[in-house]
Amino acid sequence: MRVPLLILLAILPVPALAAPLLEESAVVAAAVRQAPEVQAILQRSEGLTATAKQYVGLPDPGLRLTVTGLDPTLRQPPTAMLMAEQAVPLGNARAAGGQVAQAQARALLMEKPLAEAELAWQARTLFAAWRSVHARHAILTHHVKMGDELIAALTRQMATGGVSAARLARLQADVERLRVELDGVAQQQAGVAQQLQLWLGDTPLAAPVLTLPDAPTLAQGETEHPVLARLTAQQLAAQARATAARAGSALTLMPGAGLMTGPDMPIGFLVTVGVRWPGFGAGQDRIDGQVDAAHAESAALAADKQARSRRIAAGLAQTWTAMRELHTRREGLRTRVLPLAERAVHAAMPAVASGTGAAVELAEAEHRLVDLELQLLALDDAWLAARARWLWLRDGDPEGQAMAPAGTMALPSAAVPEPSPGGMPGM
Repeated sequence: MRVPLLILLAILPVPALAAPLLEESAVVAAAVRQAPEVQAILQRSEGLTATAKQYVGLPDPGLRLTVTGLDPTLRQPPTAMLMAEQAVPLGNARAAGGQVAQAQARALLMEKPLAEAELAWQARTLFAAWRSVHARHAILTHHVKMGDELIAALTRQMATGGVSAARLARLQADVERLRVELDGVAQQQAGVAQQLQLWLGDTPLAAPVLTLPDAPTLAQGETEHPVLARLTAQQLAAQARATAARAGSALTLMPGAGLMTGPDMPIGFLVTVGVRWPGFGAGQDRIDGQVDAAHAESAALAADKQARSRRIAAGLAQTWTAMRELHTRREGLRTRVLPLAERAVHAAMPAVASGTGAAVELAEAEHRLVDLELQLLALDDAWLAARARWLWLRDGDPEGQAMAPAGTMALPSAAVPEPSPGGMPGM
């Protein structure tokens, strides 16, 4: 029995009819643009910078009025004294306080690139899920349509005894199982679309670009890793606190001037000079403790830099190796195995079209081909996840995970089982 040409056209790979509109870079840009997490960091840094203004100039002057000798009968005028005082810190205590605030503001500002890198990681992961559900939906849709056509052909071949009822029932069960899976992917697609729209904002939602993005560059460059740059800024802030604590032991002069008058006393001019010595006696021990604590924190941050540098390098190397391994497997299947699976389908087509071959052989060959396509999609998903993590390791702080969700998003194809050697499960 001849199989209609429509069946043969349905089992051929379907070329892309139009270029998708949404790219990964657009999702990343939309996620980082005007992100409230980044804005919060900028505002807090500006707030710390503003606190440095309180160290500009001298401390606030003081004005004191003292009245003594009050006579209830008001027969004698009281003794009154009006004094103005101005504290004058010696050394650089005032400037050191402003430098501490500015150093802390710069250290906090180092969180901005790390926050942007984490947002970019989440956006890349979400785009990978969007791409996966679209690609999986296309594969399953094509295969379900092909299965329906083959079921119709096998039903006609049953009249000649070339196909058993059990074989037809197994094919029907496989197609229905894929139809159920297709319904589940459609639900997944709706959920991912809802999440993606929250990130895109005004950017319109569209079908994703199915072409895999370029692999990241291996070289880090001459710039310091953002995590290490943050630790360096925190070191400078600790050193600034040590300098400010040491400067706090300097003397503070408190000159004053005023007027005094009283009974039988003409108005007189007074001049006073006070001294405040924070470093006297036990006060110096307290200052030394603050200095030692700041130096210890700086030393601890230096050790943290060494440890983090080692862990970052190890994480980058491990993830890069995983990416290369996935790339090797994916390219091997795509260039060496996929052509053979496609050839098996094409080799069975002429015999089925001429009526000399059984359609069930074509169905089995096509099942193995679609199974391979799903395996390639799972490798694509794994490669995209490894790439997103490598970029996060290169640009961000995965150990911090300040904004990471409770559970890392699993790509849809990550749950696809490995195909059996004989084809799809049930064949």
